[in-house]
Amino acid sequence: MAIAVSPRPAGSWTGDREAVRLLASCAAHPPEHRRHVASYAMTRDEWTGFEGDRAARLETIREEWIANAVGFSWEGPRPGNPIWGTPQWEAMRAAWFALSDLQPSVEQAIFDALSNRKDAA
Repeated sequence: MAIAVSPRPAGSWTGDREAVRLLASCAAHPPEHRRHVASYAMTRDEWTGFEGDRAARLETIREEWIANAVGFSWEGPRPGNPIWGTPQWEAMRAAWFALSDLQPSVEQAIFDALSNRKDAA
């Protein structure tokens, strides 16, 4: 059974009504932007990200938008998800990651909103 997956649906998760409202709120009152560090035995990861409820909700909106665009469900192996682990599931998973790469991250979307403020120089 082949799954038809649109590699690039029209639009972006940033056009979602709630995302537009949250991004406008972030532009007006920016959330905290932090540097994170995680140390392990032989390596260390460093990254930056926005903190707080608005950034977390934007991440959820982004993930749900991508999942809906490709018909993907992150549900694990259980009776209610009979295609988990099958070639169809793997195809949807691959499509999710491909589309995710084409969409702006939450951090980029907030930076874009900040750069589009009326008071930006």
